[in-house]
Amino acid sequence: MTIINTSPDRTIQIGYEGEDRVTVLRFRYSADWLENGEGIFRIRVRRHGETQAYNAALVADDAGNSCLLMTITNTELSVKGSGEMQIVYSGEDFVKKSPIYSYNVSRAVDEVVDPPAQDVYTQIIESLSDLQTDVQGLADAVDGIGNLADLTTTSKTDLVSAINEVNEHGGGGGGSVTVDDALSTTSKNPVQNKVVTSAVQGKADIQTVSALADAVNGLDDDVQGLQTTKADKSYVDTQLAGKASTATATASADGLMSSSDKSKLDTVGSVVTVSGATPAITAVSGVRYVCGEVATLDFTPCATGVCDVVFTSGNTPTAVTLPNTVKFPDGSFTAEANKTYEINILDGVYGVVMAWT
Repeated sequence: MTIINTSPDRTIQIGYEGEDRVTVLRFRYSADWLENGEGIFRIRVRRHGETQAYNAALVADDAGNSCLLMTITNTELSVKGSGEMQIVYSGEDFVKKSPIYSYNVSRAVDEVVDPPAQDVYTQIIESLSDLQTDVQGLADAVDGIGNLADLTTTSKTDLVSAINEVNEHGGGGGGSVTVDDALSTTSKNPVQNKVVTSAVQGKADIQTVSALADAVNGLDDDVQGLQTTKADKSYVDTQLAGKASTATATASADGLMSSSDKSKLDTVGSVVTVSGATPAITAVSGVRYVCGEVATLDFTPCATGVCDVVFTSGNTPTAVTLPNTVKFPDGSFTAEANKTYEINILDGVYGVVMAWT
């Protein structure tokens, strides 16, 4: 048995997995619903592509945990695709509905199973439930309008007459509205459009103000840049004191880096051709060592970084010597005759071998 905890925030994934597999959906409901009185719990299901919903056949109320347990049947699994489910709790004078739960059937049974037929009583209850929901929505809308007696217009019998009165007189109750002909810091009255337009035209253009602000900001950036450049030059002059006159390191003199670091940098990413039948190589990180056919190979990898060596094993297999710290996926490495190998080693420990004939 598979139990799925449902949530309106995520799609419930179900599908046919054989006759012996049972799937149960756990729906939680608000315990406050029970305060409305005695009622009936149902789970309404609308399958993919259908307009009518039906009541799920196997639903049990786990009242102690405020949840419903729905066993999925072939009725739900007979239509592939997305559908909807909803908890409904109804009594004589109330109906409570949960948010909509989306579900998806990834694999359907071979034959479509029609939903269970509802008796006349159940159909009437469903119709009354929907009607009660519509009536409640209408009541909420009426409450939102307010009390007509509280209108300040002369007409208080209906909203249409009151709105027409406001439109005709420009204000509530048919009273006049004072419109000022000049700007004021104290008046609460509206002001004429032409007065506002004239005042705005007398001010600086917004684009001009924006351009001036951008120009000031640009000058500030230039000053900051000059100050930074001056400070950086002083720092560089201090660091270069006593160094060679050239900015490039040589074998005998330091420049912006030491000569030993320059030698290391020159070898990064390079390929070194190794001659001889019995080479001994101490590797540098980032260097690829290419040998020919060798009888023996003594290879010491770099402690950090990646290094690799390529060699050919002749009719007599090459005897390869590596530190004991180097490990390969198969445990160890032994060369075979008449093959070309590439050994890659990371941080002096992790080895990978590629071979071809």
